[in-house]
Amino acid sequence: MTAAWYGERALAGLLYAVLLTPLVFWHHSINPLITPKVVLFQVLIEIALALYGYVAFTNPRYRFRLTRLDWLVFAFGVALGIASIAGVNFDRSIWSTPERMTGIFFWAHLFAFFIMLRGMSSVIAWPRYLLFSTGASFIAAVFPVLHLIAPGIFFDEATERFSGTLGNPIFLASYLLLHVFI
Repeated sequence: MTAAWYGERALAGLLYAVLLTPLVFWHHSINPLITPKVVLFQVLIEIALALYGYVAFTNPRYRFRLTRLDWLVFAFGVALGIASIAGVNFDRSIWSTPERMTGIFFWAHLFAFFIMLRGMSSVIAWPRYLLFSTGASFIAAVFPVLHLIAPGIFFDEATERFSGTLGNPIFLASYLLLHVFI
């Protein structure tokens, strides 16, 4: 087993770990349900991107090859970048706000995640990857039920609407609906 083999496995592990970020919350942060998720996602993606660079450099089969889908995603990124540059508040376009954290910096991480998933598609077993994602969504669905049974176990206050670790009932519903179709 070579260093490249360990790099491939570590990269695959990081790509799996990214799927667990919706479950993360931390009471002592500015926005306990948003900031820790986004920061952890970005850190995992940056570490994975460094590993992907190494793996793609040592093994040509992991190098990214452009398809029509990739060009469409790239065009979306360019349009997003142009809209951000032309926006009213350039800083907010790049970094967003602490309540959302969905600026260009975050979208660049999503784009890197997309590239790594495409490049590592021969290593990642897609049925297993999607099953793992569905398992994480099941855990995310259990959090609000546990909070209903034992208020205050995870968060300080109980609300009438289920939101779990995502902090917003609409976000939770969208996340779970995606997994219903998976």
